[in-house]
Amino acid sequence: MSLVTLGALTLHQAHGLRAILEPNPIIVRTACTITSVLYPAYASFRASESPQGADDARQWLTYWGVYGSIHLVEMAMDRAVGTWFPYYFHAKLAFFLWLQLPRYKGAMQVHDRYVRKFLRKFGGRIDSALSFVIGQVDAMAATHELIILRTVRAIRELVDEVRLRLKEEGDDAEE
Repeated sequence: MSLVTLGALTLHQAHGLRAILEPNPIIVRTACTITSVLYPAYASFRASESPQGADDARQWLTYWGVYGSIHLVEMAMDRAVGTWFPYYFHAKLAFFLWLQLPRYKGAMQVHDRYVRKFLRKFGGRIDSALSFVIGQVDAMAATHELIILRTVRAIRELVDEVRLRLKEEGDDAEE
């Protein structure tokens, strides 16, 4: 427990904190995923369902924009940074908490200082590139529409089959 002075934490809280602070990539990566994706997804849903959620919706919309920008950079650097910087995922966890906690409004700060400036400067080029890519994907989809529809149908049938088997296993377990 040398990483932190635990003070008045209960033993249960201390073990939870220690599990997150240890350099175990599985635990801290799980905490990062929960913090950076699962909770924000739930909070975004809650904000979108609330009639008074305009401020929350703006916060979460901004968060997702910043998250996407960071994710693009991270995809290229994740493995390298994780090996060079042993507490990378701990820093990532702290950063995502800072991005989303209302007291800091970190996502708004990053958006206003960096993302907005970048998108205003390069938005026209990005729109042109997206328009081209969407046109190409649409043309490809039109060419291969039958295959796509068959694939979607096969996936639906597979999901239905899995649901049926799970239901049957659940019924068998109850007997």
